[in-house]
Amino acid sequence: IAGMILLGLEYKKIIQAEAELTNALATSGGAIGLSKDQAVAYAESMQAVGVGTLKAMNAITEFTKVGKIGKEGLDGLIKSAINLEKYAGVPIEETAKKFAKLQDEPTKALIEFTEANGQVSKSVLDVVASLEQQGDKSKAVEAATRAMEAANNAMAEEAKANLSPIETLWNDIKSAIGQVKQEIYDLTTSNDVIGAMRTVWETISVVVAEVWFTLKGVGTEIRCVAAQLVAVMQG
Repeated sequence: IAGMILLGLEYKKIIQAEAELTNALATSGGAIGLSKDQAVAYAESMQAVGVGTLKAMNAITEFTKVGKIGKEGLDGLIKSAINLEKYAGVPIEETAKKFAKLQDEPTKALIEFTEANGQVSKSVLDVVASLEQQGDKSKAVEAATRAMEAANNAMAEEAKANLSPIETLWNDIKSAIGQVKQEIYDLTTSNDVIGAMRTVWETISVVVAEVWFTLKGVGTEIRCVAAQLVAVMQG
């Protein structure tokens, strides 16, 4: 029973994550270029690069919300955002918004990013500015995006290298928990487990209904007996 409760709680998280993803996809104008099923499959595929499905799904949701980022190269952006949050504490939502700014004004947004973080070289900034000035905004956006992605990865690696022993231990614990959650996700989304959970729920529903009707019948009988006793006493 405890195992089924745990699976039920994790399944609730999955349903919530998918609902938030669905809402983001519905309200973003379709910029990311993924359907709900494709986005979920995309999240599941990110296990190959060491990212848990639920974490990837949440990240896709945040990138979808900003409404200006397509699916091309999305895995690199998501992984860099997740690592930056994991090691440097920068929320994925904040990183997604910075990437979104690049889509409108690649040069200006990358300069602002560089002024705050100092991770992009002048030569890269010059390339992005040159492309935008030549009217090739799509290439400027691509160059700026890859530069910011590399900068995020560098900041994450630097933050990781500077973790104290206790911080490293805590991250290892969270990674282990994440692996367990991934196993639970795989388990709870399998057809066999969903079928078993449905059977258990239907069985519980039947038992509860039978108990309710039994109690209701007992209650009716008690009221009848009580009414008869009152009648006798009053007579």
